[in-house]
Amino acid sequence: MSTFSIRLRELRKERKETQEEIGRLMNLKRSTFSAYERGVIVPPMDKITYLSKHFGVSVDYLMGKVNYRNPLNSSPHDDGILDVKRQLEIIDEELRNGVSVVKIGSKELDPHEKELMGQSVQSAINMAILIGGKECRK
Repeated sequence: MSTFSIRLRELRKERKETQEEIGRLMNLKRSTFSAYERGVIVPPMDKITYLSKHFGVSVDYLMGKVNYRNPLNSSPHDDGILDVKRQLEIIDEELRNGVSVVKIGSKELDPHEKELMGQSVQSAINMAILIGGKECRK
């Protein structure tokens, strides 16, 4: 099974939806949706995009390119709180493991600049930990 099919099944089960229900929403037969979950068929991009929106995850997450569910540019968390440390950890993970091309604005970073950016992000994470620790002691 592919990462896509595993995640698709997990997301559907988390929402307690049936293959038939999602298939109906997508104008698919249950058997076609089942084939998506079993990894027999990879859906076309418009169906993948629909599924990512339906489950509230990024296409990259659904396809197994990243291990976090929502992109950085998503709206704030449901409670309206932005966890800076968590966002920095996501950036750090992507710099180390996921993204081959890193840009700041329109400038693409070379490998050395990417490494320096990773070090800066790690420093920011450490600062967030220190600040968070101070907050806990108040």
